[in-house]
Amino acid sequence: MSRMQNPIPKPWRIMLDRERNCTTMYFQENSIFPSGRGVDFMVRGAVCWPATVGNGVDTATEGFVIVAGQELESKRVVVFEQRPFVCVDHILAPDRMIQYEGIAHRMTVWHSRYYVDTYYWHDHLDTHNRYLIQMLRSEMLNPKPWFAEVIWHDDNQAKHAIWEMVTHNRLVHWAGEAPEHGRMQPLYDALLRFRDKEEILPATKAMMTLAIGLERFPWRAET
Repeated sequence: MSRMQNPIPKPWRIMLDRERNCTTMYFQENSIFPSGRGVDFMVRGAVCWPATVGNGVDTATEGFVIVAGQELESKRVVVFEQRPFVCVDHILAPDRMIQYEGIAHRMTVWHSRYYVDTYYWHDHLDTHNRYLIQMLRSEMLNPKPWFAEVIWHDDNQAKHAIWEMVTHNRLVHWAGEAPEHGRMQPLYDALLRFRDKEEILPATKAMMTLAIGLERFPWRAET
């Protein structure tokens, strides 16, 4: 089977508009965004700090981070980046090869690509502080992003925020190369399990955090 490319394009040019408090992106020919003219976004990230997932021999620790843009005109939310992670900085094997890739390097790349400087979070404060300290100390993470807490007291609030976005056709993300053959992007897989089994994986929690964050902190022209 031939490899399918992610239909969600990467911008080839970006411009930070501080007066309008948004990021303008320009895309080459694609099926989602117009070519040749800028599209204005409010760009935000969302993070689920690493937590224990799985059972028995499959037990592991995993976190998840999302970078998305909300189009100012249509209010569509486009997931540009999604990635599971287990550590902030790289963890090296005894031979000095990278055993686990840290998320700090990726977040630095994403800042240069999207000007994303704010990440929403919803977690136990001790857990957040533990990873926040690692972020602040990381030499690979530059500039340091701002982490904004998103509070909800009932998971049904966050569930509703996601499914309202889906129902209104305002969530754009990639389903992977061949969903029917089990090759899916982790966010798509997590949302299916969330829908069918009410299972909340780190990717789903990050999406819940993003959905509530965009709802609680809407775009405003003034900075």
